[in-house]
Amino acid sequence: MPASDGSVEDDLALSCPICLELLSVPVMLPCCQQTFCKRCLRQALGSSGSCPLCRSSASLEQCLPNRSLEGLLEGCRGSDIESSIPVWPSRR
Repeated sequence: MPASDGSVEDDLALSCPICLELLSVPVMLPCCQQTFCKRCLRQALGSSGSCPLCRSSASLEQCLPNRSLEGLLEGCRGSDIESSIPVWPSRR
């Protein structure tokens, strides 16, 4: 596997598919193995009870902490990677 060159694709892999910002307290749903911000997922599951991506039935109790990604993000906080993630208009 080639080394990461800091491309936009790498940066987007560290962003939440709900809020599109750098992941905060990353948790993974087992249904599609996608990682979300815990707060974003709590809000999404509270309104629908299904995974925001694959639409399978899901609950916050099924979430698994993504410790590897959390460690990686800790190393990124305050670095240039935060500024390189695109800022999208807020949906809040």
